[in-house]
Parts: sequence; structure tokens; C-alpha cells
Amino acid sequence: ARLSALAAHAYYLWGEAKFLLYIARGSEAEHAAMNVEHFARAANLAARQVIQDSHIPTSRSSPNLPIDVSSVPVCLTLREPPRLAEGGRSV
Repeated sequence: ARLSALAAHAYYLWGEAKFLLYIARGSEAEHAAMNVEHFARAANLAARQVIQDSHIPTSRSSPNLPIDVSSVPVCLTLREPPRLAEGGRSV
């Protein structure tokens, strides 16, 4: 489960770093943002390699993250929706 979380965090870190680079284009911070993006991309690739080498199942749809972080736990899908009291508040 921890390797799956690592892969998910690395993927989203890379996304944030790409956005950072987009925002920094043309500014003094562009070079630093590019370094951050390259580092985050390398972390994402390394995490994906660890997941593959560990034979952890991944989702078939993009972004192909491990199943444990890509799916809704069964206990959440089988629960009844909360009942609402008068005024729209949960009971």
C-alpha cells in the first residue's frame, strides 16, 4: 500500500511541477522550475518502475496508477446514503 501511495504522490507531484513550469515561463524562476519538473518526472518514472518490478496491479485506464489508490473501497459503495433531517442536515 505504501508503494502505491508513493506512485500516486509522485504522479501528482509531477503534474504540479509541470504547472509550476508553465507559470514560470519567461520569468527568472524558469530555470529553477525546469529543474523541479525534471526531478519530479524522474521521481514519477522511478515510482512506476518500482510498481512494475513489485508486480503491483495497476489500473488499465490512464494514469495507470496502482489499483489500491485508483478504486473506491467496497465499504463505501455499499453504504446507504445518509438520511436528512428537516432542514437538510444529516441525522
